[in-house]
Amino acid sequence: MNLLYIDIESTGLDHDHHEVVEIAGIIEVNGEIIDDFCFKCRPLTNNRSDEALDIIGYTWAELQDFPHPSEAIQKINSILRKHQLQDKIHLVGHNVSFDEKFFHNLWDTYKTDSVLDFNDVFSYRSIDTLSIAMFMHYCGRESIKYFGLEQLANKLKVNIEGRYHTAYYDAMVTRECFQAMSVL
Repeated sequence: MNLLYIDIESTGLDHDHHEVVEIAGIIEVNGEIIDDFCFKCRPLTNNRSDEALDIIGYTWAELQDFPHPSEAIQKINSILRKHQLQDKIHLVGHNVSFDEKFFHNLWDTYKTDSVLDFNDVFSYRSIDTLSIAMFMHYCGRESIKYFGLEQLANKLKVNIEGRYHTAYYDAMVTRECFQAMSVL
């Protein structure tokens, strides 16, 4: 199975209004990591939530030095073309619908003729570690009080050095949480 553990950091919560500032992914095929990426993206509008910027740890001025978002899509496309995967990729994330909506918008906005079509590459079937954690809690398999990624990682004893709310770190933690939950 082809999986892309994905995380997005953005200027706010609304995928139609706010923008991606970091996108990271870990590509796994049949349980083996074959590639990874992390790209920063400059917001092109002034639509932002100061609370979101506080959470992700960037100032507005810092974001203005990031590369144009089209560079991220071109580079991710090159990575995917390099591996020539036969089957579609399933996105895996913590509250994956958030990441998927931002990713799909970013992809479609900066898609060129040389970029693969999103729906040809990515499966409509995604895997959400938040939903899995809630299912495990409500079925009585695990007592989980809070469902944030950091709380879930602590509950599952996932301990990776880094800082939450950076896209690559959150993608790594999501992968470790998914693997830990798959054996419970």
